[in-house]
Amino acid sequence: MSMHSMFTVRRLGHSLAFLCLVSVFSACGSDPTMREAELASGDVGRSTVALSESGDTAYYTWVERTDGAWDVWLSAWERGAEGPSAPVRVNATPGNATAHDQAPPQVGVDLEGRVYVAWTNSIAVEGRRFPASDLFVAVSSDGGRTFGPEQHVHSDAGGAPAGHTFHNLTRLTDGAMLVSWIDGRRSEAARLAAEAEAGADGASSGGAGGGHEGHGAHAAMHASDVGSEIRVARIEDGGARILETSVLDTSSCPCCRTNLTVDAHGRVYASWRHEYENGDRDIVLAFSDDGGLSFSEPRPVRRDYWNISACPHTGPALDISASGDLHVAWYTGADDNAGIQHVVSRDRGETFTSARNVLPDVPVAQVALSPDAEGNIRLLTEDATRDGLSAWRIRRGSVTWEDVRQGASLPSIEQRGSAVASTWKEGRRLVAQVEGW
Repeated sequence: MSMHSMFTVRRLGHSLAFLCLVSVFSACGSDPTMREAELASGDVGRSTVALSESGDTAYYTWVERTDGAWDVWLSAWERGAEGPSAPVRVNATPGNATAHDQAPPQVGVDLEGRVYVAWTNSIAVEGRRFPASDLFVAVSSDGGRTFGPEQHVHSDAGGAPAGHTFHNLTRLTDGAMLVSWIDGRRSEAARLAAEAEAGADGASSGGAGGGHEGHGAHAAMHASDVGSEIRVARIEDGGARILETSVLDTSSCPCCRTNLTVDAHGRVYASWRHEYENGDRDIVLAFSDDGGLSFSEPRPVRRDYWNISACPHTGPALDISASGDLHVAWYTGADDNAGIQHVVSRDRGETFTSARNVLPDVPVAQVALSPDAEGNIRLLTEDATRDGLSAWRIRRGSVTWEDVRQGASLPSIEQRGSAVASTWKEGRRLVAQVEGW
């Protein structure tokens, strides 16, 4: 079945017992009108979801490959509708997208109802181990029915190809949107300079060796020490103005997605995996009180001391409870404490509680967080011990396992008022779920 085939909807909640068996995201006693739909199936990437400010529309986005090319698609599910709308292609240039589970397209809705989708492409570059990428955004002013032109988010567009990926997108209280990503322009510039220096050394020595070769190797070694950056950009006036504002880190893990959230007072929180000088890769957080123009120095959410010389490919999740507490969850593979970790900050990101290992002794796993209508927090984790996606409820400091969706992975979830929208992957199909309507 392709993306363009008819979606399927399953009405859930004919009985509470049935709801408990099939629902990943809600426990017994929740809204029995929960519904599911298949967004797409086949050669598809990870999906994400965002709700409108009123909570009356859920927007789902994903990538799908057709005839060898990847495109970005968006579907809207409106309150009262049987299922999502027919998907609309977001990228104006056919095939200008790529699939990566740590860098799926991200969707957000501003205070005026405009829909934003941010995504990356893939650019093959000779001499690079991994492709370069550009980060784009497109805006819809008609509820996701059509999209405007694709625009570069990063200011170095058109320059030397570099990585601009592992992104996130959130709405700010001043009406702008904020995008975060891992940026490789500095490390790519160092790599190119080292190659040029090594080539010049070889030419000056006539290819005969000698001391110049050692100098070129020394330059290449130092180029490899240049870390990746965490950057953010504001998207203003419905996409009319895009402004890079801040570099949050110059030594981030190059392969774990970033995450953003905003509290009721407008403080913006950014989190990512920092790479320490000794090779530890642990989660840090910074915050902004001026709409993302500047950020605090990053601070460890917790020092796990996970020393790894490979790409973990698992980033943090964060969200705000109804009481204003900041919740952060992530995976660590640290030898003495591997598993899904969870902490809370009750002073707006200044300090954190001791970490709780929610799901110990599991392989690398993806996590998602969202508040619920009762003021609690939902935690979704990939769960190898139960062969699926587990749902947990965080209530006043206690974390309780509630149910599992067999065979599911790669969760995304958002809540507005009583409405909750979620999406995940099951094999080669993408599933959308709504509740609270």
